[in-house]
Amino acid sequence: MGMLKTSIRTQLLDELSPTAVFERLNRVLPAVKEDHMYATCTALRLTEMDSTDVLAVEYAIAAQPPILHFRADDGCIVRLADEQLPIGLLAEARYRSHTLQVKAKDLLLIATDGILDAENKNGESFGFARLEALMLKHQDAPLAEIADHIHATLHDSYQQSDDQSVLLIRCR
Repeated sequence: MGMLKTSIRTQLLDELSPTAVFERLNRVLPAVKEDHMYATCTALRLTEMDSTDVLAVEYAIAAQPPILHFRADDGCIVRLADEQLPIGLLAEARYRSHTLQVKAKDLLLIATDGILDAENKNGESFGFARLEALMLKHQDAPLAEIADHIHATLHDSYQQSDDQSVLLIRCR
């Protein structure tokens, strides 16, 4: 993981698109890892807001859960999914990206599967419905508080069996 993070940081100096980053990593990773290893990743590239206060977000998802996009103007949450291979699994894999328009007060939430797959004592997964409910309930809270609410809810009733990371972005 450390090697992957370093490689990504180095590539960011070239201001590459998420697709180009994934494809470069996919060419390099197979040569420096064991056969059974691979990486999942979500990458975003944010542009400056235009004169209409719209932010273009280019995103690519390699074997990660969907990004949640809370649209402030209509109060809906949209799941942005894309089924692509993990990085480093097959050297010939090709990746694609998508562009999303984000407006003022919109939220983006990226969560690892360790959050979504965490189970309570009855074997029920935390899942998207609970994550979305927390996102809606705390939509106006500072981002750190939203993350704290998610982690507190998990800690209270769910068992951690994998990493539990969350990234929140609010468009201003």
